[in-house]
Amino acid sequence: MSETSQIFGHFNVRILRKGEKYGLEDCLIHKERKPLVEFYDYRHRNDKEWKRGQFVSRYYAATILEHDPNFGLLLDNGVPAWTVSAESMREILEWLRQELRADELPKLSDHLAGDNLSQYALRIEADRICNQYARALIRVMHNENNGICWLGKLNPELGEQRPGLQKYTHGMIYNFSCDLILPEFDIEIDRMLREYRTRPGKVHLIEKIRNRIEELRGHWVYWS
Repeated sequence: MSETSQIFGHFNVRILRKGEKYGLEDCLIHKERKPLVEFYDYRHRNDKEWKRGQFVSRYYAATILEHDPNFGLLLDNGVPAWTVSAESMREILEWLRQELRADELPKLSDHLAGDNLSQYALRIEADRICNQYARALIRVMHNENNGICWLGKLNPELGEQRPGLQKYTHGMIYNFSCDLILPEFDIEIDRMLREYRTRPGKVHLIEKIRNRIEELRGHWVYWS
């Protein structure tokens, strides 16, 4: 698998995608769907440990794309030379938007999922803002996927709804109506949701569901 990288000033900037190696002597494999952006000091490179240059910093691509192009980026507080100028940042941002595929670029639903989680983390009881983010996330993903998305709940109450994934096309969205949202039906998550209440080792099963949601570019939905 060929790497995607380019030199900007004295920095070698690399897009790290799922399945690609990184870290000391490439001992790690990036397992997330979300691409990362790595910065290396290209002035310090060799054919062994620092073949890309001296490693400086690593960010999610979505985080870098939110950077204000009018400002530079300080990569390390202790090394003034490890600061990317505003001019270079503008070039890097343009390059990233050209190189990243459409499915790798953050969507509005991705931002809303982050806002939903951040508000939920405040642990405010009956938090209307958290619940509004949850409903907005569902409606936006519904719109992003041509009027269809799929909702799942870990423990639906008896008589509330059948276990497994449910198609959402329109209508009222009630608080705590779902725990996850997907852009498409997935038979694996549908099966795991049905097994969740009866199968031992729920923590392990939830982790498998979480990994599958990430792979499908779905989201957990948080309510208060």
